[in-house]
Amino acid sequence: MTDQASPLAEFYPRDFEVDLNGKTNSWEAIVKIPFIDEQKMIDVLTTIDHARELTPQERLRNLPGIERKFVPQVIVKETVVDKVKRGVATQLPVQKPISQNKQNKGVASGFQSKKSIRSTDATGSSKEPNPAT
Repeated sequence: MTDQASPLAEFYPRDFEVDLNGKTNSWEAIVKIPFIDEQKMIDVLTTIDHARELTPQERLRNLPGIERKFVPQVIVKETVVDKVKRGVATQLPVQKPISQNKQNKGVASGFQSKKSIRSTDATGSSKEPNPAT
């Protein structure tokens, strides 16, 4: 792809246009390179003697590998919405506007959560949360 003497070099130009298509970041742009001629690519690839012309690393890259799945080790804390869905909490927190006093001027959201959420235990009896929290 990088060798200018390659028969496929015309499909991999060094300089090419990009179309931002309304996006602002360069990595979101659409790269405008020519579509490769599939038959020409196949013809060129069949002329390569993979055993002689490729390094051991290049041959390994051509072998199918194993699939890996990465999952985080951190357990995500359950949200109030999750508790309502499970039936543990019976209502969502009430949102009330923050008064414009000196204590709350740095709050960005403009709303403050009310801490009283009624929840039920395994027996179905209702209990109020500790007001000190």
